Amino acid sequence: MKAPRVVLHNAVPDDLLAILDYFAERSPQVADRFAEAVESSIDDAGRFPGRGSLKSFKDARLAGVRSWRVRGFKKYLIFYVPIENGIKVLAVLHGARDLATALHDRT
Repeated sequence: MKAPRVVLHNAVPDDLLAILDYFAERSPQVADRFAEAVESSIDDAGRFPGRGSLKSFKDARLAGVRSWRVRGFKKYLIFYVPIENGIKVLAVLHGARDLATALHDRT
């Protein structure tokens, strides 16, 4: 089976650094677990892009956006759109954020 293609929006590394910094201040071990979990969760979403939860936003540019939980970190979500042979990750965010605003310029 061919590995899924995963494309990251250019803001995703900043999302991840902010989350990792937050965890690292509290527990470097949790930050390490998060880094591993987000990588494997993105791989899972890439293999099964249609299984993520389809989101509903008023902004038509966000049509088709799906979310996938970061394994072991239920409040953190990977937001993506399916693309040919994989996914484009738009963001990795805490679910309590104003998601429509956070995703507004990422499609």
